[in-house]
Amino acid sequence: MFCHLNVKTGSRATGQSAAAKYDYISRECRYADARQDEVVHVESGSMEPTLAPGDRILVNKLADNPSRGDLVVFSRPDGDLVKRVVALEGETLYFDDGLLKIGESWLVEPYLSAGTGTYVRAAIPNCDPTEGFGGNEACTVPEGHVFVLGDNRSVSFDSRNFGPVPRESLIGNAALQFWPLGDLRSF
Repeated sequence: MFCHLNVKTGSRATGQSAAAKYDYISRECRYADARQDEVVHVESGSMEPTLAPGDRILVNKLADNPSRGDLVVFSRPDGDLVKRVVALEGETLYFDDGLLKIGESWLVEPYLSAGTGTYVRAAIPNCDPTEGFGGNEACTVPEGHVFVLGDNRSVSFDSRNFGPVPRESLIGNAALQFWPLGDLRSF
């Protein structure tokens, strides 16, 4: 295969043999240049409504300077994840009654479903101390890290659980959703 593909068999029965599935995956991947692109299979609903389980995205591995709002794929000991960057190194992110604030500005998140709130239930690991705030009210993102959240905040396992992500763990930015074909779009 010409690229890494993170695939786990889903619960849907397709009637395909293992060999047929492998052939399909090989054809799907041959268009990606493994040095700069990676195909990722979305496995959970943590990025809904932006990405759904079963979607496939092309990740630009040369994009190493993410901006707020970018979708990134990164490595963790328990597997690769795709999330949205909401805060950059040195920025202080405040959690206020379901809303997010960076510094003095409220974060506008048009990609979230209406009524979605962002809540923290426990202290966020690996955040720099934020004077006057508890660990579940604010997080100052350390140097060399980004703070990521899933768009489906109520089910997402993200920086609220494991803390800011080291930049060296970033694989790249999501560039294109190409599956299902009717949902083709760039990010």
